[in-house]
Amino acid sequence: TPTRARALLALAPGSSAAEVEAAFRRALHGAHPDRGGDEAEVRLLLEARRCLRQPGVGDPSFRARVVVDLLRPGVIG
Repeated sequence: TPTRARALLALAPGSSAAEVEAAFRRALHGAHPDRGGDEAEVRLLLEARRCLRQPGVGDPSFRARVVVDLLRPGVIG
Protein backbone atom coordinates (compact mmCIF):
# COMPACT_ATOMS: atom_id res chain seq x y z
CA THR A 1 0.00 0.00 0.00
CA PRO A 2 1.17 3.58 -0.46
CA THR A 3 1.13 4.11 3.32
CA ARG A 4 3.41 1.14 3.90
CA ALA A 5 5.66 2.17 1.00
CA ARG A 6 6.04 5.70 2.42
CA ALA A 7 6.87 4.28 5.85
CA LEU A 8 9.49 1.96 4.36
CA LEU A 9 11.11 4.84 2.50
CA ALA A 10 10.55 7.36 5.34
CA LEU A 11 8.51 9.69 3.14
CA ALA A 12 5.65 12.05 3.92
CA PRO A 13 2.36 11.90 2.02
CA GLY A 14 2.53 14.00 -1.13
CA SER A 15 6.24 13.43 -1.74
CA SER A 16 7.37 14.24 -5.26
CA ALA A 17 8.75 11.67 -7.70
CA ALA A 18 12.23 13.12 -7.12
CA GLU A 19 11.83 12.70 -3.35
CA VAL A 20 10.66 9.10 -3.84
CA GLU A 21 13.69 8.33 -6.00
CA ALA A 22 16.13 9.99 -3.57
CA ALA A 23 14.65 8.11 -0.60
CA PHE A 24 14.78 4.85 -2.56
CA ARG A 25 18.46 5.37 -3.39
CA ARG A 26 19.32 6.20 0.22
CA ALA A 27 17.52 3.11 1.49
CA LEU A 28 19.00 0.91 -1.23
CA HIS A 29 22.52 2.03 -0.34
CA GLY A 30 22.29 0.35 3.07
CA ALA A 31 20.13 -2.59 1.98
CA HIS A 32 22.24 -3.75 -0.95
CA PRO A 33 23.62 -7.27 -0.51
CA ASP A 34 27.12 -6.04 -1.35
CA ARG A 35 26.89 -3.81 1.73
CA GLY A 36 25.58 -6.44 4.13
CA GLY A 37 21.89 -6.13 3.33
CA ASP A 38 19.73 -8.86 1.87
CA GLU A 39 17.81 -9.46 -1.34
CA ALA A 40 14.43 -9.56 0.41
CA GLU A 41 14.89 -6.01 1.69
CA VAL A 42 15.92 -4.83 -1.78
CA ARG A 43 12.76 -6.41 -3.24
CA LEU A 44 10.64 -4.57 -0.65
CA LEU A 45 12.32 -1.28 -1.52
CA LEU A 46 11.79 -1.87 -5.25
CA GLU A 47 8.11 -2.62 -4.65
CA ALA A 48 7.76 0.50 -2.47
CA ARG A 49 9.27 2.66 -5.21
CA ARG A 50 7.03 1.06 -7.87
CA CYS A 51 3.96 1.65 -5.71
CA LEU A 52 4.76 5.33 -5.14
CA ARG A 53 5.67 6.00 -8.77
CA GLN A 54 2.18 5.12 -9.98
CA PRO A 55 0.32 8.14 -11.33
CA GLY A 56 -1.49 9.99 -8.58
CA VAL A 57 0.41 8.46 -5.68
CA GLY A 58 2.58 11.07 -4.04
CA ASP A 59 1.42 13.77 -6.42
CA PRO A 60 -1.44 15.74 -4.89
CA SER A 61 -1.96 17.75 -8.08
CA PHE A 62 -2.58 14.60 -10.15
CA ARG A 63 -6.18 14.15 -9.02
CA ALA A 64 -6.91 17.83 -9.59
CA ARG A 65 -5.57 17.57 -13.17
CA VAL A 66 -7.71 14.49 -13.82
CA VAL A 67 -10.83 16.25 -12.57
CA VAL A 68 -10.11 19.34 -14.66
CA ASP A 69 -9.55 17.15 -17.75
CA LEU A 70 -12.81 15.31 -17.14
CA LEU A 71 -14.73 18.57 -16.82
CA ARG A 72 -13.51 19.85 -20.19
CA PRO A 73 -16.34 20.00 -22.74
CA GLY A 74 -16.57 16.90 -24.88
CA VAL A 75 -14.46 14.65 -22.64
CA ILE A 76 -17.43 12.84 -21.13
CA GLY A 77 -20.54 12.18 -23.19
